Amino acid sequence: IVFNEAILACWPVVPEFFSKPSASVEHKSVEHKSVEYTVVPPSSWPAVHGNPLDRLGRRGTLRLLPPPEPRFDAIAEQRRWMVFGMSSIRRPKADYLGITLSRLFHNFEDAADTAIVVHLAEFNEEWVASTSRWLGGAFADEVSVGRLHVMHAMQRLYPLRPVSYKAVTLSGFNLGTLNGRYQRLEAQFNGKEAYHHNVGGYLLYWCESAGDDVAHRRWLIAEAADEHSATSGLCPGLARAPEDHSALDPLVIGWEEVSADRLWQVNVQAGVESMEADATRPTKFGDSAQREYWRSKQNLDYAFLMWYSAGFSDYYMQMEDDIQVVPHFLATVRSYMERVLLGQPWLLASFSKLGFIGKLFNSTHVASLAEFLLVFNRESPCDWLVWVWIDTLAEEQATLSLPGILYKDHFRKVSAEHKGPEAVKELGYLRDDLPMYYVSGSSDLFVSKLPPPSTSKPALARNGVRLSKWPPGMVFSNMAGYDRFDPGNAYPAGAPVGFWTSETCWNQRDDPQHCLKKGVGKYFTVVFDDHVRVQSLRVVMGGAGHEEDYMRDGSLQISANLAPKHVDGHPDCDN
Repeated sequence: IVFNEAILACWPVVPEFFSKPSASVEHKSVEHKSVEYTVVPPSSWPAVHGNPLDRLGRRGTLRLLPPPEPRFDAIAEQRRWMVFGMSSIRRPKADYLGITLSRLFHNFEDAADTAIVVHLAEFNEEWVASTSRWLGGAFADEVSVGRLHVMHAMQRLYPLRPVSYKAVTLSGFNLGTLNGRYQRLEAQFNGKEAYHHNVGGYLLYWCESAGDDVAHRRWLIAEAADEHSATSGLCPGLARAPEDHSALDPLVIGWEEVSADRLWQVNVQAGVESMEADATRPTKFGDSAQREYWRSKQNLDYAFLMWYSAGFSDYYMQMEDDIQVVPHFLATVRSYMERVLLGQPWLLASFSKLGFIGKLFNSTHVASLAEFLLVFNRESPCDWLVWVWIDTLAEEQATLSLPGILYKDHFRKVSAEHKGPEAVKELGYLRDDLPMYYVSGSSDLFVSKLPPPSTSKPALARNGVRLSKWPPGMVFSNMAGYDRFDPGNAYPAGAPVGFWTSETCWNQRDDPQHCLKKGVGKYFTVVFDDHVRVQSLRVVMGGAGHEEDYMRDGSLQISANLAPKHVDGHPDCDN
């Protein structure tokens, strides 16, 4: 992934309203004092950049559900522990959004500290309105308590670069001569390409005017004889696309054409049937012009979604509208964060190998990522851009390891294909979103030497809000866990997958005390980060289907001091 270094050097730049500190959440408990880690917000975005988000001002301007009325603001702005965000567009054959939301709310059960934000990222305003009404009825309970948000960014906010086509085919118009192939002209009309219908003698052009009577920002079809009026801002036409749709696309419906009595009438059947890409215009990664356009749009979809979601939760996770999570998913996320992430310098945690799904961020970083996607929306897919974003903030670069991963996966796939179908099935997940255009017998072609950590960047701050129920600490054991049932799953409690091992003293029944001898026996140790006053301790063992898997004998030892020397390479208790 190659960027213009001069452009990248201009980043980070963030709108002022991104920098407003969000309301803090205090977790109260008598067991342990809460420890909070915060991240300093980035600097403000210079006005010269023309950030389209500046037009919004506040989150409520994008909100559809809960209704954008003052009486619902308190519910909508209620602070959450985590927000799950997803974008959804109109699909011609199937709609997964309702099923996905049902699955997620079922999995989250009564977790009132979570919310889901859905961005209806469709330029068809009729579909947006009908989908919003349907969601408001189907998930009325979740909307009423602010656990489901529905938002929409209008097309005028999208700084999309129009795709250049060699020709465009229109169909469905009642005036049959309007249908057919329109070929691109050499000259531009009003700053955009124009197309000519050789058979019917019509002109397809973009008109943008702000006259006294009417304002136009749309595609129109006019007679070729009206070329002068079309370029002078009068916007004549026999048919026209919906307002503010700058891209010619088959998904845009709602074209209008002039009726016999000279009135504009909507024709839902009329519009773009197909496009022919310009082969002379190079595109990135060998993609079609249309794919390049929609890749850019997806980055902007996520930018608006993240901007909306940032600020009213501690954490944000990116999802998609056609997923199904595993049982106990939320409990697993909570446990992993408590055991591994909180209080550490981290930017991203991934709970899925697929693309941009299941990517977790601290909400204080989300506005920064939203702005990065906005600035570089045309450069790469979002699941590549996020790694470059990490490189801009982290001392050690992450992207330089990606070519090596792709290189190894490529040759694993080639080797498996030579062995046969069974070997291919056993491969598991491999990245396939980047074609290997250059293949060599040496991985040096793809892998650069990792540079030393950058000392010019400020170190990442420890971040996260630690739930005060569990005092932070480290877990050590000389009993290896089976499969993924590692010792660390046992503390803090809450992980659906606990600690499970066969390396016990069950076979040493003749001398059970051997297991309890210091230095030679089996142990499970928790070393707390700070002094903790322990009043009681509860150990839970066994489980559904494994009721006999529990310790028959053991000794609980508590110490207020650390040993002067490490045991097995880790801190240990003394006295």
